[in-house]
Amino acid sequence: MKKYFKALISFLFLFLSKEVFCQNPFVYSSQTDSLEKVLKKMPPSIDRIKTLVLLSRNYFNKPSKITESLTEIKALSLKLKYPQGLADHAYLSGIVTYVQKDYPKTLVLWNNSYQQFEALKDTLAMIRLSLKLGELHSTWMLNYDDKNNTKHVFYLNRAYLLAKSKKDVFSMITALSRIAHIYQDQNKLDSSVYYYKESIKTATSINEINPVVGDSYGNLGVVYLNQNKLPQSLINLVKADSIYSLYENTAESLFTNRYSQAKVLSLQGKLEEANATLLKSLNSNKANRHFFTKENYYTLLAEIAEKKNDFKQSIIYLKQASIAKDSAFNDQDIAKFQEWETRYGAEKKEAENQILNQEKLLIEEKNKRYVFLIRLGLIALLVTSILSYFLWRSNLKRGRGRQKLQNLLNFRKKLMLIIAHDIRSPLVAFKGGTQLLNELISRRDFDKIERVSNALEESNINLERLLENLMKWALQENEPNLKETKAFSFKIFLEEVIEMYQPCIKKKNLKTELYCLDLITVDFNKNMLAAVIRNLLFNAIKFSKADTTILISVKSIDAKSLELSIQDTGQGIESGLLNSIKNLLSKSCNQEEYIVNIGLGLQIVSEFSRKLKFKVSVESQQNIGTTFTILMPKN
Repeated sequence: MKKYFKALISFLFLFLSKEVFCQNPFVYSSQTDSLEKVLKKMPPSIDRIKTLVLLSRNYFNKPSKITESLTEIKALSLKLKYPQGLADHAYLSGIVTYVQKDYPKTLVLWNNSYQQFEALKDTLAMIRLSLKLGELHSTWMLNYDDKNNTKHVFYLNRAYLLAKSKKDVFSMITALSRIAHIYQDQNKLDSSVYYYKESIKTATSINEINPVVGDSYGNLGVVYLNQNKLPQSLINLVKADSIYSLYENTAESLFTNRYSQAKVLSLQGKLEEANATLLKSLNSNKANRHFFTKENYYTLLAEIAEKKNDFKQSIIYLKQASIAKDSAFNDQDIAKFQEWETRYGAEKKEAENQILNQEKLLIEEKNKRYVFLIRLGLIALLVTSILSYFLWRSNLKRGRGRQKLQNLLNFRKKLMLIIAHDIRSPLVAFKGGTQLLNELISRRDFDKIERVSNALEESNINLERLLENLMKWALQENEPNLKETKAFSFKIFLEEVIEMYQPCIKKKNLKTELYCLDLITVDFNKNMLAAVIRNLLFNAIKFSKADTTILISVKSIDAKSLELSIQDTGQGIESGLLNSIKNLLSKSCNQEEYIVNIGLGLQIVSEFSRKLKFKVSVESQQNIGTTFTILMPKN
């Protein structure tokens, strides 16, 4: 009785002194993305390092945000002896110095990071860093007008070769396009044409269409224009136009490209067509603030009008070109004015918020007297509730004792059934296999010895899996309130589960394809979730035909649920057994009974899914394959 009254007194103290801890009712709160939420719950681990690195990459061009994570990434990587984390630390440190325009230091950091990634054989990271090093030297050259600096071509060539070995087509196209652009700036037009053509050839080999390919066509058209190869120039500019038209974020590129088209048409003597192209583009880009390009537009229009002997119109276009040129310089002043206006608006809003806060505090003071009276009433209600609680607790203990005894009896019954059926089979196989193995050894029949050894190995794997499932199931039965949960990256977790079964996968020459976004996180009991997925994956491996693919995919159904599916191309499940499994997964059968013809693995899936609040379904066709689907809530 004393401990309950001590708890009551502590509760009343906290309740009556609530105003001490809540003096400021205006607590600032802001929405953070899912990764930041997950990070708050993650303990020091390799998963935490990976999440910090992923967050920092998303903060590109925000060096202050990256710097906050760098110290923790390095400390954890050293503590956990995680070399990948140290390599990522050097790469992210280079991003900070690059944004701060400290190019020599950036070069040292990125070269150090590249060596570490090379030692770890992380080819994708090496490709990314080579592209960044090429970008670094290009920027460095522009800032210091160092025309002799050709290291950026070396790094981009290295990125291309690495991407080619990894079959990373998008990185190949990007590297080739950047090399071509460098040679174009250096007026090495033949080399530029070669690399632009290689970029386009690489993209068309896999029917790849994206704005980078559009840039390659457009820039190739400009190079041909500089070489006075007008027909080839027009063909490539028109192709670039068709690609840019597919995307909403390429308006400025399309605007510049159509100027080049009009220039080619003008040089070919097609003045009317060139004039129409320029005017149509200007009308559809009235809000475009790319004033330097507009100046070129009006200048070319004036030249066309002059060739047509329309000098009056030519003068009008020249005036508009002058206005566009002035607007280009005035645009910088407008941007500064908008910045001042935004700052003033923010300061004004802050002052208004302070006034509202003061008014709110006055209202809070008036309400305190009413709160005190309400608390007195709650104290009386609490005392009555405690007396009722003691009576209810004594009745509850008696009921729990009876339920616990019944659960133990049910558990013993299921345990005997499992030992009699699931474990007995591999043990019998072991006994028969060892007897046969002894006989074959005495006869020196080595071909059959190898087959029997493989069968014994498979029986051993099945037995280990049955014992592991039995231990997890028994632990969960005896600790039904086990609720250890922590947030973690779902993709990394699935990759770890798949890695456990790599020997079995390689033995059957299977392939696994995983489709899951990096940002998807879950917050479940990790051991229970692992048991569910491992059992489904093991069955997929076991029943898949050799040289086939197991597909694992995760997608968001809506804001509250995820769908995980595991699909194999095995022999399928016969209809009678399939109905039994569906009944088990849909809870149509008695959960307290052990179903002999299904086996322990799927029953583990059923029981753990029920406790995790998952919905599991199965579809299967004979000689085509089986798909298990798990619908899980987002926590």
